[in-house]
This record gives sequence, structure tokens and C-alpha cells, in this order.
Amino acid sequence: MGASHRTTKGAHFSEGSRLLWMAVEASGLNLSKAAGEARCDRANFVKYIYGDRSPGRVDSIAILERFGVPLLSWDQEPTEPFVLPALRPKIPDSTDDLGASDSGAFSVDGISGSNDSSKSNGTEG
Repeated sequence: MGASHRTTKGAHFSEGSRLLWMAVEASGLNLSKAAGEARCDRANFVKYIYGDRSPGRVDSIAILERFGVPLLSWDQEPTEPFVLPALRPKIPDSTDDLGASDSGAFSVDGISGSNDSSKSNGTEG
């Protein structure tokens, strides 16, 4: 899902908001694409997911149909804690520790190398 920078929940953050976040994250869609798939206006969709307001009948039915969020969940307090994406610690990619790149080149503690065995390393001979 696309980056989300907002760090606060709205006054109406509900179980519906939490479930919508879970469904959108599981889908791998960013918020704009998720709104389009739910046939909702993007600005309103963002208000629903952050809890600034609850969806009306038409949008809540569309969200139910696309993301499976029950209609009554918008009127319920969240049943589990939820941390907004912008507040979660970044999990480094497994290659970040080695300084690996897409080309197979790497750098560890300032020493450069290559995973390409076709390149000479100057030790033949």
C-alpha cells in the first residue's frame, strides 16, 4: 500500500475504520486505488479510514461489497488496538544490512564487491 503520513486518528475512528485499514493493507492497494475499487470519493474514503467521519448508507454498502467491512462496525468502538501505518517502525529490507543493490554489487563497512562471478576480482593467476 502507498505511504501514509498521517499520525492521528479522527474522533470517529471505529471498528469499521480498523477493519477497512486491515482489508486495504491486505489488498496491497494504496488509498486512492482502494477508494476507486470501493466506488467512493477519495477524500471521503480517507475520512472513513482515519475516522474523521463514518460513511453514509451508499458508501458503507460499497465498502462492504469490496472490502467486507460489516455495516454495523462503523458504530462500534475498535475491538483491537490499531496503530496507523505512519506510526509503525520501519522494518528494513533483508538486503539493507548488507548494502546489496539490484545489480548484485554490495558494500559492507566500506568494502565493495560483486556477486557476479563473471567479473574478475584480480586474484586469478
